[in-house]
Amino acid sequence: MNFHILYLYIVLSIIHLYACFFKKAKIRFTSKPFIMIILFALYYTSTQVRSKELIASIFLAFLGDVFLMYEKLFWYGVISFWCSDFLYLIIFSRLMPVLNLTYLSTLITLYVTFYIFVAYKSLWTYFGKLKVQGFVYGLPLLFNNMMSVYNLIFNHTYVNALFVVGTAFYAVSDYILIHGKYKKHIRHENFVIMLTYILAQGLIVSSFSC
Repeated sequence: MNFHILYLYIVLSIIHLYACFFKKAKIRFTSKPFIMIILFALYYTSTQVRSKELIASIFLAFLGDVFLMYEKLFWYGVISFWCSDFLYLIIFSRLMPVLNLTYLSTLITLYVTFYIFVAYKSLWTYFGKLKVQGFVYGLPLLFNNMMSVYNLIFNHTYVNALFVVGTAFYAVSDYILIHGKYKKHIRHENFVIMLTYILAQGLIVSSFSC
């Protein structure tokens, strides 16, 4: 792993989070696009065999970051992130060490039940005409974490554990974003969203860079 770029990512993240917490708009808008650019540099310089799907996912997340900076481009950001999350799902599914239908079906049942009756249920009345879109958007986030847990069950590695934590942070970040958009804002919302997002992307991409 290229630790010089990793340290640069940490420094940039601290600067961006400072700007989010203290509402320094210029610093926040200037630093945000570089989050995924630096992670791309970390991945590209740390590996010899590079995944096209991961590179595409990083690029789409970069576009999503930029689009979400502007209210008029919100839905472009949503689509970009959904495609990025779906590519992550493809990548995690390819990491499956074995196919155990009993474990897989059990996890699917548990995750889908939690999603429908807890996470989605807490927001669906606020979606209005966007109930289907809201439901579909969360599915890649849900299954990314599920696949990470599945892989960790059969392959107890440090990297797989980081994938579990990273995908969990990613789901939390997007839930808070959607919660604030359609239901109710929380205190220091941008800070919390970006803290969980930075941890999520940093853990996932750096793990692929090992």
